[in-house]
Amino acid sequence: MTNTKDSDREYLKKVKEKSEDDFEKNITYISAGALGVSMTFIEKIVNLPKAIQLWLLVTAWGFLTLTLLINLLSHYLSSFFHDKTIDDLDNENSNINKNIDARNKRLRKINIGTIITLISGIILLIIFLSINIYYMSDKNQKNQATTESKIQDSPNYEKRGRTITKPSTTYSGTKPSTSDTTQQSTDNKK
Repeated sequence: MTNTKDSDREYLKKVKEKSEDDFEKNITYISAGALGVSMTFIEKIVNLPKAIQLWLLVTAWGFLTLTLLINLLSHYLSSFFHDKTIDDLDNENSNINKNIDARNKRLRKINIGTIITLISGIILLIIFLSINIYYMSDKNQKNQATTESKIQDSPNYEKRGRTITKPSTTYSGTKPSTSDTTQQSTDNKK
């Protein structure tokens, strides 16, 4: 029974290590991807010179960059803590378990920090995009309404639809005489 328990424990340790590795990689991929994509395509979505609340974008980029830096620090500390644990083993330190627990607690706090900065960066980026997309579309609608109003108010504006087209020449209200029509038909024959 002890053998099964030990093999289960080893299996769970391997699964945990794999999960932690995947977590670190995913944090890196997500934050770097969000940072890279937003820097590359932000101008195609939002007109930056006319954008409002730019501090949201800068802060979002700051959080995403901070996520990458904290994750890098986490990798470094993890390696450093493993070296310390190996030293504790070699020196037969009686507080090895307490030291390992304290080191793991630090790493967990750092990992929580990366989650918080990643989520904060993504939320701020979404808020920035939402505000500016709404602002730009609202501004475009107002500009379009103003342009249409200016066109309708201009003297050259011609209404479309069920209206009667005005003739290009004005008539005096009298019918042309028969001699005029005869003259026109003779002119046309020549």
